[in-house]
Amino acid sequence: TRDRQWAILLATNGQLHDRPWAGSHGRRHMSDITTSAAPLLDVNQVAERLCVSPRFVRRLIDERRIPFCKLGKFVRFEPGDVDAWVTERRVEAVRR
Repeated sequence: TRDRQWAILLATNGQLHDRPWAGSHGRRHMSDITTSAAPLLDVNQVAERLCVSPRFVRRLIDERRIPFCKLGKFVRFEPGDVDAWVTERRVEAVRR
C-alpha cells in the first residue's frame, strides 16, 4: 500500500534499489526501495556536480536523457546513477 511505501521510504532515508530500471524512461518506482549509503541528490545538487545550470538538468529530465527517481512531485537522483551516466558519455581522446 502507499502508506507502507512511504514508511519504507522514510525509514530508508529515501534510498532506492540499484537494480536495472524497473520502468520505462529511466524512472524508478517506489516498489524498488531498499537501503543505500548515499543520500539522493536534487536538481540543484546534480547541476553543481555536473557544473551546469539547474535549467539544463531539468531539460535532461524532460527529454528523459538522465536517469532519475520520481518521489511524488519530487525528482531525485542516485549519485551512482549520475556518475555512471557521465561515464557512459565519456569520449576518449584520439591518439595521432
